[in-house]
Amino acid sequence: MGSFFSFKRHFMNKLTKIVATIGPSSEDPDMLKTLLLSGVDVVRFNLKHNEIPWHANLIDTVKKIAKEEELSIGTLIDLQGPEVRTRVFVNDGEIPLKIGDKVILSTEKEPKSQNTFTVTQPEVLGYLEKEQKVVVDDGRLHFIVETPGKNKVTLISLSDGVLKNRKTMNVPGALFPLQVLNEKDIEAIEMAASHHVDYIALSFVRTAEDILTLKKMMEEKGVDARVISKIETQSALDNIDEIVAASEGIMVARGDLGVEIPMEQVPFYQKEIIKKCLERGIPVITATQMLHSMIDRSYPTRAEVSDIANAAYDFTDAVMLSEETAAGKYPLEAVKTQAQTVAFSEKRVAITDTRSLYDYLIRGCEEMLCDSAYNMVLQLHYQDQPIGGFIVFTQTGRTARKLSRYRAKYPIYVFAPDKKVRDQLALNFGTYAFLQPKIFKENTSVRVPQMTDAIEFLRKRGLVESDKHYILLYGDSWMVAGGTSTIKIIPPQV
Repeated sequence: MGSFFSFKRHFMNKLTKIVATIGPSSEDPDMLKTLLLSGVDVVRFNLKHNEIPWHANLIDTVKKIAKEEELSIGTLIDLQGPEVRTRVFVNDGEIPLKIGDKVILSTEKEPKSQNTFTVTQPEVLGYLEKEQKVVVDDGRLHFIVETPGKNKVTLISLSDGVLKNRKTMNVPGALFPLQVLNEKDIEAIEMAASHHVDYIALSFVRTAEDILTLKKMMEEKGVDARVISKIETQSALDNIDEIVAASEGIMVARGDLGVEIPMEQVPFYQKEIIKKCLERGIPVITATQMLHSMIDRSYPTRAEVSDIANAAYDFTDAVMLSEETAAGKYPLEAVKTQAQTVAFSEKRVAITDTRSLYDYLIRGCEEMLCDSAYNMVLQLHYQDQPIGGFIVFTQTGRTARKLSRYRAKYPIYVFAPDKKVRDQLALNFGTYAFLQPKIFKENTSVRVPQMTDAIEFLRKRGLVESDKHYILLYGDSWMVAGGTSTIKIIPPQV
């Protein structure tokens, strides 16, 4: 079994979370364990690659390692959604291109002509128009439609490069009437139920209706997971408020977003989306190409490090690694780079009342208590009093999530009744959750010795220091959803 040393290695004094994508470079159990101990908080499984049993097996492996090391690790499956990807069946899945070359986009199931390919959603061909722009592989290749057609479209390449298999295809500004979920997505949702997945991300969300469609399918399949909406289209930006309201989290998927809209607009929308998520109290992930150069080399560019730091300064909940950890040569170095960068950057953000920056949505007593707890921390800080953080007892995780959005720069230690509540907090800024099922007993009053035992649990793991103030949030009774009713300051134990 793990020890508090395992947790301390994972914790690394950072509050911003790290999401890492698993693939050939990181699927070995020893590498997985090393990545988790180096600061990965949520493990992402990209359903666009590999078969469902491969993902299911690795989800079990992650949960096994987390249990052995006594870590709270979230699992996230990323559905394909209404996404379009290339399918190349010639030349080992590659078509070399020069500027001016013509290629054929066909509805054939497996085209064999040297300059012909198809896509995962061939029905889009009927919606392409003459002189429309088509972008492939996150903007690496650009085409223009020369001859449209329902079953065959002629494209002219505007780029030198290689058209590869299973790369994203975007048509900026177009809105295709595609189904929200494909067959593999539905199979993955069924797997999520049996393997207790914590988060489900949906690609190419267009409206809140897409999220409701996914949630309906999850309910039918008995899935208890939190939904992450990926923002990567103009339509999603147009409907961002309703999407945020319908979601339990947001991913700023900058790769496809930077293809769908002019690249210079992406940083602005990144900040706007993070702001909306903070005000609503849901986690937000900043994703795509954060350490792209580390796919092939062991050190980042200065611009990449600045990108990570700026995401931390924007108060993102999490930063994400995709190909860097899935297929890159240096997955561990990439994780360490992110962990070190966010840990350093967080400490350099001046403590200020974030309520002057964000219009937090406060709708009930629980949220008012979180606001009061945040105010207590600010007052202690203004008086130069030493602060260790928050300690929260929660039945559903809601109190910890609402407290997290204030970005108080102090850890939020959370005691949860079960693994599901614990691991579904893995994505929220500053939260570190633990199991204490023996104190969560239905219809029993909260007693001081129970909280004392929980604090001692933290002390033994080197997380609570006797010379600092801690702020407790708890309810009058255990096992009451939304029952947080009390705030208490624990002074230094000198």
